[in-house]
Amino acid sequence: MSALYRRLVWLTAFRLLTVTALLAATVVLSFRAGDPLTGPVAGLLYGLIAAMYALSLGYIVTLRRRSKLGALALGQIAGDVLTATFLVYLTGGPDSLFTILYPLAIVNAAVVLHRRGAVMSAIASALLFSAVSAGLWTGFLPPAATYLAAETMTGPRFALDLIANGSAFVLTAALASYLADQLRAAGERVTEAEAGFAQLSALHEAIVRSVPSGILTTDARGRVTFMNPAAEKLAGLALADVRGRELETSLPALAAALASRLAAGEEHGEASLRPGAPVAFTVSPLSGAPAGSPAPETSPTTSGGRMGGAQIITLEDLTTIRRMEDAVRRAEGLAAAGKLAAGLAHEIRNPLASMCGSVELLRGTFPVQNENSRLLDIVLREGERLNALVTDFLAFARPSPPALSEVELGEVVGETLKVFANDPQAARVSISSSISGGLIVRGDAAQIRQALWNLLANSAQAQPDGGAVTVTVAAEQPYAVVHVTDQGPGIDAADLSRIFEPFFTTKEKGTGLGLATVHRIVDGLGGRVDVVSEPGRGARFSLRLPLRELRLRRSVSAA
Repeated sequence: MSALYRRLVWLTAFRLLTVTALLAATVVLSFRAGDPLTGPVAGLLYGLIAAMYALSLGYIVTLRRRSKLGALALGQIAGDVLTATFLVYLTGGPDSLFTILYPLAIVNAAVVLHRRGAVMSAIASALLFSAVSAGLWTGFLPPAATYLAAETMTGPRFALDLIANGSAFVLTAALASYLADQLRAAGERVTEAEAGFAQLSALHEAIVRSVPSGILTTDARGRVTFMNPAAEKLAGLALADVRGRELETSLPALAAALASRLAAGEEHGEASLRPGAPVAFTVSPLSGAPAGSPAPETSPTTSGGRMGGAQIITLEDLTTIRRMEDAVRRAEGLAAAGKLAAGLAHEIRNPLASMCGSVELLRGTFPVQNENSRLLDIVLREGERLNALVTDFLAFARPSPPALSEVELGEVVGETLKVFANDPQAARVSISSSISGGLIVRGDAAQIRQALWNLLANSAQAQPDGGAVTVTVAAEQPYAVVHVTDQGPGIDAADLSRIFEPFFTTKEKGTGLGLATVHRIVDGLGGRVDVVSEPGRGARFSLRLPLRELRLRRSVSAA
């Protein structure tokens, strides 16, 4: 709504009130017996009132269209001056009490059109008042009623009357225009201040909402008052669900950790807002708390371990840091394993080869009984198993650098599934796939096949009595992802953090190097491996490789 429109609306409303008051006064006077206003003047007043109501109705219709507001303002100013002039004529001319309407019209004009409106209204008022007064004084204009005929007035008095009223009009215009200009300037300053405040408020809100750290505030009673989107994501809760609720009820783990650290005199600590979401928190008094909240105590804590007054709690997600710490520990383990492999490889393989060769020689040189033959078979089989373990360990601890090239992930996965289908391990499970083509990654095709093979073998071994394995290839920006899902017994929560460690296995005959090799390969290609599992609900391993290019191709599904 524009400023001129608002002023015109108020002026129209004020005019309607004035007309209504004039109508009420006319009706009261008309019903008083013997009052001269029961004559022809009353009829003229009724006509004037009707005309003013009609004009006001026209103003309202025009205002609703919100067009030509400048012309409408000029029309209203002219109407006010003409109305005042007609009332002055009806009530005796220069001596009329209604000359007060001229300054009122000037003030209205100053409010609507500022200095320009005040000057135009003052000039028009002076000219029309002088014309009516001169017409009645000279007899050129007949009075509205015989009893209203002006008494004989001398020239000097008549001139003094015109000068006095004209001066009043000019002074009113000067004062009204000055006040109108001051009011307009003040309004502009208020508008600018409001706009600046709105921009500052929007900037502040945008900053708070864009900060990657979680921000949570509580009032003096420990009730949640605000959470930014980062805090909502960390807590897994929406602000609308927890606003006004106590922190102990909304986030009991955070409240307990907070109370514990504050009781120890510390304002920093760690907590888990929800399973698998560790956060670091910092609590401090909330300066400038809303009215009604007690000011924070001088000491940040009270004897009960709670913050005095309102408080602000900042939250930092530790998930990435924990993942990095796990990666560092894993890298340190791999480095140690590499050193161990370099020192023990020859010490193990050379005696092992000599032992197996000697057993083969004894078996071919001397006849052995059935029982002894069985024992020799066990020695040879376990020797081969030990040799395979050492070979796998060497390949894991001292990998060859990847031969990087542009790889179509869907084709590599499809080829690997076709080969694995002929493996004895795949005989007891059914394998289905859904492969999106056109996913280009930069990697080593042979290493990707090895990683996927290890996952397929792991899923098949997890279902010795049969089951299903589902392989899905899709784009999940910024990665191309291979999901391998089985229906096995799942993985205990306590084991999830260790399954990629070398030699950690829950299988009776496992070496604990399969998943560790998968992690090493994917990590070397700049990706990551995720696992989601619950006991009794199977497991899903996800290989995430950076997506280089997406070429639209048809998805391929197979069972």
